[in-house]
Amino acid sequence: CIFPSTPTGVVPVLDYTATGAQQSYNDSRQRLGVPIYGLRVHDCEDEWRLSNTLDSKAGALKGLVGLRRAGTVKAVSLGLNEPNDILRILRTVPAGTIDSVMVAGAWNLLDQNAAELLCECQRRGIKVRSRPLAPPNFGAMCGTLGSVQYT
Repeated sequence: CIFPSTPTGVVPVLDYTATGAQQSYNDSRQRLGVPIYGLRVHDCEDEWRLSNTLDSKAGALKGLVGLRRAGTVKAVSLGLNEPNDILRILRTVPAGTIDSVMVAGAWNLLDQNAAELLCECQRRGIKVRSRPLAPPNFGAMCGTLGSVQYT
């Protein structure tokens, strides 16, 4: 586990249900000891995770929207690697479900795979978080990064 104080033998559980989202919030809130602004569903690209996330009765998004509705958090977000996976989800859920998305390195001078996603987010008023100058792309644009030469 990434948290140093985690007892030996504790293993993270991939739970993309409303109950799992609520438990993750509770655990994070207790561990951090500060209010949490927003929650993000990460890496739900495969079909099992996606179907659990989108389940209208007991999915993670339903749980997160419930936390937002209750005023526990202010924002519900998605964080995925592929823009088309985010588009698929946005086009599946009701308008207003998602407040922001995070897409990993899919918008810069060399990689513009997120163009359709950005337009869709603009139409829906969804904020976008991106890492536009990830080191490999930065190096390709300028030739070197530190002591590394990119060709």
